[in-house]
Amino acid sequence: MYLGGNGYYWVTGTRKGEPACIEVRKLEKGSRAWQAEPGGGFLACTGQLSGLWRNRGRAPQEIGGLGFTAESMAASEPFEQMPDRDLVVTVECTPRFQGMGLRRLTLRRLTQVDMLSRRKHEVARALSDGHSHKEVDHLLGLAPATVGNQAQSIYQRLGLDNRASLSAMLARA
Repeated sequence: MYLGGNGYYWVTGTRKGEPACIEVRKLEKGSRAWQAEPGGGFLACTGQLSGLWRNRGRAPQEIGGLGFTAESMAASEPFEQMPDRDLVVTVECTPRFQGMGLRRLTLRRLTQVDMLSRRKHEVARALSDGHSHKEVDHLLGLAPATVGNQAQSIYQRLGLDNRASLSAMLARA
């Protein structure tokens, strides 16, 4: 999956057997330092016509919620990571992106539930779905005492004391 600027702005292609080799042929409108010669706008690796995604009705602003608008080389500033790092990125494939090699990215705030280990999250989900400790043992292949210990740890970490509160928190997460 290529999530770089060219993948959202320009139609790109990858060479068969070499997915790290990306071909871009810049034509039509758009910001570019190089432009394909007349008739040279077809990607050699796929035979597909290159150009801007927006000219095909797939503007990056409509697909991913952000896009490229302008560039300038008058001054250059280094990248600085913002202090707000408590974000979770969800990547999903949707029918709208079929055949484009793109995925939908969703950002949300990190929650206490995200801080649980994968196994504790599975136990929490099973308990909130109404399964008994014994049923969770069988569902997840755990030793009988493990579910009890993990349930206690989950409640303590999340600051909860019952399954109803756990179910409500998981529904919000």
